[in-house]
Formats: sequence, C-alpha cells, structure tokens
Amino acid sequence: MDIAKRKKRIAVSIVTVLAMTITMLMASSVSTFAVSDTGFSFRIPAYQENGYEKYGRHRGKVPKRNRWRVRLDHSGEGKGAATDFWLEAEDGKNVSPYIRVICGKGWFSQKAYKSARSRTVYLTAEDNNDKPSGYNVSGRWQAQE
Repeated sequence: MDIAKRKKRIAVSIVTVLAMTITMLMASSVSTFAVSDTGFSFRIPAYQENGYEKYGRHRGKVPKRNRWRVRLDHSGEGKGAATDFWLEAEDGKNVSPYIRVICGKGWFSQKAYKSARSRTVYLTAEDNNDKPSGYNVSGRWQAQE
C-alpha cells in the first residue's frame, strides 16, 4: 500500500511541476508578442517642415488594415492644438496617410500603406498651420495594433 501512495504522490508532483512550467512559459510568451506603445518627444519646425522621432519602430508583417496609433500628450501650442502625424520609411517616403491629432484628446489611429509592412517606420509630424515658429511635442505611439 505504501508503494501505491508513493507512486500517486510522485505522479501528482510531476503533474504539478509540468503545469507550473507551462503556466510560466505562457506568461512569458504573452509579453513577447504584445505590441507596446513607446514615448516620443521632438520638435515641430516652423513653416510646416517635418519633425520626426529619430528612433524608428519595426512594423511587422501585418495586414494593411492593421492601424498605427498616436496620442499627443503635450504640444507647445497647448491643449486642443492640432498637429498632423504620419509614418515614414528610412528613405523619407510616406508609408501612411497623415492623421490630424488633437493634443489631450487621447489615442488617434490611422491605416498604413502596404509598403509599411515588415520594416522600420518613423513617426513624423508637421504643424497643421504654416507659421514662422516651431514647437515641441511629446506623447506615445504604436507602430501597429
């Protein structure tokens, strides 16, 4: 009878260790595949010149309908001010249409062109008004959903 109890305890121990191992592997892989947002901070030049985040983000092999997102938390023009954002490739070509983002109004999203797939993209922006002064912006963005 002791042998049967012993075998049962060993079996329960093995199953417990296996379950814990699987749980830990699943938990660690979830964060690996999660798409996180990252902070940005750069200057928007005068006269609608382009400003951009100098560190690009990789946009995976996602379908065209997969959108990128941006949240403008601070603008030198103040809350409620609009700034136009889009994605560019390293060569300076636009890989998305622009989206007009309002400071302090939360997340805004936009589609990307097929040419944005499987490459590094850079958040780029310009003032929506042509004027002689620039300003600083900061917030969060995601290269893909």
